[in-house]
Amino acid sequence: SGGAEGDRTPDLVIANDALSQLSYGPTEAGPVASGTGVVNGRRAVLADPMRDAVFFGYGSLVNGATHAYPGLRAARLPGWGRGWRRAPGRRVSLLTALPGGCGIDGALASVPGGDWAALDAREASYHRHPVSIAIPDGNVAAAVYAVPAPVPSEGAPILASYLEVVVQGFLDLHGSSGAERFFDETDGWEATVFDDRAAPLYPRYVPASAEALTILAAGLERVGARPGGPPDGWP
Repeated sequence: SGGAEGDRTPDLVIANDALSQLSYGPTEAGPVASGTGVVNGRRAVLADPMRDAVFFGYGSLVNGATHAYPGLRAARLPGWGRGWRRAPGRRVSLLTALPGGCGIDGALASVPGGDWAALDAREASYHRHPVSIAIPDGNVAAAVYAVPAPVPSEGAPILASYLEVVVQGFLDLHGSSGAERFFDETDGWEATVFDDRAAPLYPRYVPASAEALTILAAGLERVGARPGGPPDGWP
């Protein structure tokens, strides 16, 4: 972001666009019960309420293969929606949380020690918003990132490499019905989908399972998404 972006190659600029679709980062820790759980077959330490801050992720951070933040667990954010939008200065569509919706599925995880410096820098295109989420252990004071002053996503494609990672994450945490519901709870599908998976522009791309790919294809058909070319100005 900032002045350094002009010194990057086009590949890195687009990759940065994709990274900005991530959402995480509260300003304060919430009362999350300590303990352990199992995510993707691995043991995950839940947040320490005396130490850790908590974020709600609704895109690729739902996929535990893209990060190492502890305590990843399924959650639902009430009162918000989710959509593909274009942020000022970006050439791809970003997933953003939208206030005033009926609620969206996602994931909670913690940032040990509340060290937000790296995450805040990576979320330069987003503004942080405090939220409260109810889970069986109690209410969690977390935060969600949203694109400020977003514009419609037309003309800014969705990266298929990113979308595949997102669908796999929802399948892992919310099951097949949750992965299907992701498409129904997300708007902005008028943006075309650029299939970059042969040479992924999203740097944390991890190939999805056959089940996730089937859900992805069916979901895109259901919402009427159209294939399209690369971002404006891409070589």
